Amino acid sequence: MKHLYKTLSGALMLAVCCMTATAQQLPNSGFDSDWVDCYPWNTDLNTSGPFEGTGAKGTTPKPWCISHVYPKGTLVASGRKETGKSTAGYNGSTYAVSLTDVTAGIGTIKKLVPAYLTLGTTWSTSKGTGTNADGGTFGGTEFVYRPDAIQFYYQNSVVSTNSMVIAYMWKGTYTQESVPGNIIYSGTCTTTTMIDRDRNILGMETSQGGTVTQTDDAECIATINSEIAHANNVGGEWAKALIDFSYTSTATPAKINVIFSAGDYFESSRSTSDINNLIVDDVKLIYYSRLSSLSVNGTSVADFSSDTYTYTIDEAMPDDASAISAVAMGNSGSAVTTVTLNADESTAVVTVTNAQGEDVDGLTSHSYVLQFATISEKTGVDTNYEGYLNIEMEADGAVETIAENDPATITITDYNDGTCDFLLPNLVLSSLDLELGDIKVEGATVEKNADGSSTYTGGEEKMLLLDGNIVADVDLKGTISESGNVVMYIDVLWIQDEGDRSLDIPINVTFTTDKVSGVGTVVVEPGESLTVDVYTVTGIKVMENVLPEDAVKSLEKGFYIVGNKKVIVK
Repeated sequence: MKHLYKTLSGALMLAVCCMTATAQQLPNSGFDSDWVDCYPWNTDLNTSGPFEGTGAKGTTPKPWCISHVYPKGTLVASGRKETGKSTAGYNGSTYAVSLTDVTAGIGTIKKLVPAYLTLGTTWSTSKGTGTNADGGTFGGTEFVYRPDAIQFYYQNSVVSTNSMVIAYMWKGTYTQESVPGNIIYSGTCTTTTMIDRDRNILGMETSQGGTVTQTDDAECIATINSEIAHANNVGGEWAKALIDFSYTSTATPAKINVIFSAGDYFESSRSTSDINNLIVDDVKLIYYSRLSSLSVNGTSVADFSSDTYTYTIDEAMPDDASAISAVAMGNSGSAVTTVTLNADESTAVVTVTNAQGEDVDGLTSHSYVLQFATISEKTGVDTNYEGYLNIEMEADGAVETIAENDPATITITDYNDGTCDFLLPNLVLSSLDLELGDIKVEGATVEKNADGSSTYTGGEEKMLLLDGNIVADVDLKGTISESGNVVMYIDVLWIQDEGDRSLDIPINVTFTTDKVSGVGTVVVEPGESLTVDVYTVTGIKVMENVLPEDAVKSLEKGFYIVGNKKVIVK
């Protein structure tokens, strides 16, 4: 069947459910509060940083940490740098975070200090001219949800490397021994045991640090490692980014970290001329409650869009909801999809709910309505045909004649759509004194032929006859000529054993508008030619100039005009 799908007009649009819930979001995601002095973490001064300690440098929106640096000692004092600050935010808000790479060093010995923001703790290390430079973030914040994506607004101005967003969720603990955590001019860097370092969780190599171990339950569950589009729009319009998490586990996270970097976060050899600026605001975790695909009976809904919620389908609604396949967006597995059928309205409502949090439009649930065609009762034209029945039953290897040219009436209800209902009322096997009851085949196919005749085919399985004492399969084949001549074969297979259909008893019923004679009644009347022509009952010549007996021997089962006689070949 051809499936046609198209979007309904606005008058049929269903209002999207306005259900909301308290979403699991990142703390201080708009950066509008808790701007505090930052005490950059290092193994010289602030092993408890970045929100308390010695050597404040810049400010940061707690619990986020900007990558300011504050090395100890006079010789490296020139390396004390601020890499970020507050600025006017998106959509008129007071604050956003502005990150700008800077350079540090003495004379011609200068290195790039990368600007980034993290929910963990920033750190950096370097010795002398920076031959062992390293850094990044460790730790994060507690988190037990499974978002699908991260959304944020930004402005950026980049030189040779793009800005980046990195996010990851994990459980368990990752530990690396002997990680240097300070900046010195000479001597040996002070090392520490670092917990949940970014590269360790992400499975990346590290240039500094010793052995990495992890707890038995440690697992990185989902990640984002993406460049932010090169917009170069600082001071202009805000751009919006929406980036999906990539999940590699069905486990529930225990912690999350999100990092925004003005340049390439993982490139340690960036040029001092690669000074980038990234402004970030309104960071939001997204929990999809929409569909990515929708199909009915295996056929995709044409012109489907996750943001279009009503469709019309020009076919009858399926009887079972399993015929409708709906796939929720995202790969977090946190959305629940239900399908509800309304037979009275011929509608199916597919509802996607994500109790964990809000989608991009602030809702936690969306409903898609499929409006199927309303099927009214078909009206057909009844035509009764008077005729005769011939019935044979095969049993125990023998064929028994049950009826010969018994008067009967059939009714054909034509719906003028290529289908009809066939009724042979109250079929009686008179010689056996059995009243089988009505033989009714619904939805039989009607095919119009070039010669004006019509061909009928159909069937019913497991028809109950004889007040339910007989179960039978019924097969219908037949023709009605343009002049109204009817030939119908109604083959009834009386089922004896479902497990062994070879035991079925065939009851072969034929209906014709004229009486028929058996093969033995084909005779040549005085004055007739010894040879005859043979036609089907619809007037198609199948043989010519043959002896009647020879014709019958060659013909397949059916009704024919042999000479001037109508005969049945059994």
